[in-house]
Amino acid sequence: MGTYDFYGQLEPMEFQRFARDIIQAREGIHLESFAETGDGGIDGRWRGEKDGTVIIFQAKRIRNRLLAAARSEKEKLSRLARVDRYIIVFSANASPGTKDRIREELSPYVIRNEDIVFAADLNNYISSRPEIYRRIVENYPKLWVQNASELKRELFEAVNSPLMSRSAISWEDAVKKASIFVETDIYARALKRLQTSRVLIISGSPGVGKTTLAEHWQNSWGCVSAKNTDFPIIYLSPASISCMRPVGFLGKRFLSLMISGEAVSWRALRT
Repeated sequence: MGTYDFYGQLEPMEFQRFARDIIQAREGIHLESFAETGDGGIDGRWRGEKDGTVIIFQAKRIRNRLLAAARSEKEKLSRLARVDRYIIVFSANASPGTKDRIREELSPYVIRNEDIVFAADLNNYISSRPEIYRRIVENYPKLWVQNASELKRELFEAVNSPLMSRSAISWEDAVKKASIFVETDIYARALKRLQTSRVLIISGSPGVGKTTLAEHWQNSWGCVSAKNTDFPIIYLSPASISCMRPVGFLGKRFLSLMISGEAVSWRALRT
């Protein structure tokens, strides 16, 4: 994950929605959303059903004058009927001292230090808990489209997600069969050939064990299982795929092109 410039990469309403999504994920709540103008200092609100507890959320897409913004927001908060907890998210960064002063300005509404969120905090959430926050980032292309590594990852997953899903299922089957697999002389010769030439085509009559042999290597080496219909769209990342298990006529044709060094295209595979 990269370090994002939320002020430079997102428009005001985009940042408001992004910050709302992050806080919703962090708190495990759903915030009511309101218009950009005339919101009365409320970009989002949560009200507890049992005791009526009110949490107010506000996003500020600004680079500086954070203390002035905090004073302005406190005036709005004082006009609200009830505020039990206030969460404010800034697109800028600030020093620990500035954070302490902002909390003083927003007292008694801010009750936790973590409820004053800066850009560095947002980046920390994303990098430290990608399983929670990465999907949120994916909903805002402006954040990752300018980041080369992020863009490559998004393109790779978009193209290869069906292939990788099928490979995961095939890998699980291979693990189950591994306990009863017998390493024969033919297996030893094939393994030696594969280790020296790095390319091996397994051929033979139906039922002789071609697929079983390939599945065993898939389990041992972390291969990707590619079917005929995968080849028109497949994109192989050298960093994430060490080998593959092609199946059928097109699989053999693909390997022949790899060995010869020819460019691989759908037209080439069909001929």
